[in-house]
Amino acid sequence: MELKWFFYEFTVNIIEALLAYNMLKIFFRRKIENNLKISLIIFFQAGIVQLINLYFGIASYYGLLILIIINILIYYFILEGNLMLLILSIIIYMDLLCFIEILSVKILTFFLNITPDVMINENIYRIIGVIISRGFIYISIIFLRNKKLKNKKINKYIYEFIIIFIINLFFIFIVFNIYKQNKFIERYWMLLEIITFSIIIFTIEIIKIFKHMTDYCNKEIEWSLKESEYKTQINYVKSMHELIFKLKAQRHDFNHHISCICGLLEMNQTDEAIEYIKQINSDIREIDNIVTINNVVIESILNYKLSYAKNQNIKLGVDIHIPENLIIKSVDISILLGNAIDNAIEACKGLEEKFINMEIYSKHKYLIIKISNSKRNKIIKENKQYKTTKHDKENHGFGLKNIKYIVDSYEGLLKIDESENKFTINIALKNED
Repeated sequence: MELKWFFYEFTVNIIEALLAYNMLKIFFRRKIENNLKISLIIFFQAGIVQLINLYFGIASYYGLLILIIINILIYYFILEGNLMLLILSIIIYMDLLCFIEILSVKILTFFLNITPDVMINENIYRIIGVIISRGFIYISIIFLRNKKLKNKKINKYIYEFIIIFIINLFFIFIVFNIYKQNKFIERYWMLLEIITFSIIIFTIEIIKIFKHMTDYCNKEIEWSLKESEYKTQINYVKSMHELIFKLKAQRHDFNHHISCICGLLEMNQTDEAIEYIKQINSDIREIDNIVTINNVVIESILNYKLSYAKNQNIKLGVDIHIPENLIIKSVDISILLGNAIDNAIEACKGLEEKFINMEIYSKHKYLIIKISNSKRNKIIKENKQYKTTKHDKENHGFGLKNIKYIVDSYEGLLKIDESENKFTINIALKNED
């Protein structure tokens, strides 16, 4: 290989590595902030691809397998997310790369009247093909990014997707290897055309199915949120009924209390009268709201959940400041807080020292929510995801997913800190258009 083609191939590999990184950012929220680290990773990947192509040749099955494994190992320790989603996203990128590559070959061979094997050689046609294919890949990534694919919940069918995309990638590589053999193309060109167009159609159908399934999974999460919203409204109505009942009961008993206190004082039973007044005062305090804010929906869910926590003898520390210019839907915040407080109450059960501390405030363009609670057991993590330890795993699992879904919906951030006796969930929701 001439030196100029060596640098050409290396440049193409750098572009492909950059495209791969941008593709992965669609699926994963965490990004590499250090530009030097990004550059080192990109150059390392480009160098690996260069060595693979030199040793195994272009469109090698072994080379493809090694490249996929190396990408998985690199990004598994860098990006937040589970392993299977990482494998799927890398396989999808490889599928997209090869699909657009084969599509570009068909377009150029048709308009330039050349055979596919010509584009494997070191010539101008190969350069044109690379420019067209990488341009289409970049446009495709921009399109997928605008679709906000990271908000799609596809874990339910992730294994099926991986298998389908791997099979499709395998067939595309078969066509690439056939293109390298000019004699086969000349003898079975019609068969090759049929196979090529079949793979193109099959790939398009796979992409359509993938879109439909991700939309379905997304709808499933949305229905779960609707259910949580409905439960929130029921709790609000229930708490209002309880409040009205207590107010009516206290109004009805007011004259009785006055008469009883007067009787005790007339008999010089001062201590008993004071104790009686304290008891009445204690009952009245139960009616008082734990928090009072300028948002009735959020206030109702907080008072309902925190009142329950208080009845469980959990010490509460509350510092809440909801901004007036709140763009985030109150229902979404209520669902998020409801699930987070439920998890905190559950973690406090059975502990001698029980506490829940909550902070909500606005900082720059974000609404910050911090909820910490006492705990005893170590929180289980699987594939970098926190798992519920509650008995009702299906419903509580949905609670954790609901929190993550709402955070993603508002382009927010979710961070969990854990010490020996304390668990803290930190949430930042984007509060701007």
